[in-house]
Amino acid sequence: MKYLLILAFCILTTTGFAQQLDTVFLKPRDKEGHAIFIDPNPNSAYYARIADTAYTRKDREHKESIRRLKSFKVKANKPLRITDIPLNWCKLSLYKGKYYLYAPSDWSYTRVSLSDSIFIEMGMERMIYGTSSFSKTGENSYKISTVADYNGSKSSIDIHVIDPEKGIAVFEYLKLANDPSGRYELMIDVNKIKQFPVFVNYTPQHKDMEFNFDSPDFGALLKGIR
Repeated sequence: MKYLLILAFCILTTTGFAQQLDTVFLKPRDKEGHAIFIDPNPNSAYYARIADTAYTRKDREHKESIRRLKSFKVKANKPLRITDIPLNWCKLSLYKGKYYLYAPSDWSYTRVSLSDSIFIEMGMERMIYGTSSFSKTGENSYKISTVADYNGSKSSIDIHVIDPEKGIAVFEYLKLANDPSGRYELMIDVNKIKQFPVFVNYTPQHKDMEFNFDSPDFGALLKGIR
């Protein structure tokens, strides 16, 4: 026990992590400074970066996406009435039965922002879709119909809020142009992320392999929802 405390203290004081002493290290710091740890600090600076919405900025690429959407006859500036649902989301990860936020090595992680006319998804790259319709399909379920800015293909996303109090939802992507089979993402309202600790893949020298989390049982999560 004494050895573990000494080790934790050395890591804290030599790397500038600024974690609490009860930080759990899954991979101790190596010679290049790489470490994987769980940061339980509710005031951790990682939360701000995870919840960052700078990817929604209306830069040159954003304006070009709007221009292309108009060429597909999508009225991207036609407002939809999106209510009763958070507008900004980020991915929630599962590890040994517990939920975590993830601060990845390369900071490529799934984030979503909704507006009255645009659906933006940020991962390895930013994808901008025009929203053609929004509807409430159940007590805590919603459907958004979208059009891709790059080829005009149509798709839809079903959002199932499985825990309204904690802001947790399953995003069910249907008939995507780049993934016809669809996919699921476990997401959380960015305003409620501090209820879960941050799983950090700290790589000060260079990018490293990302951590492999457990796969949620989406069938069980959606049971009784749809």
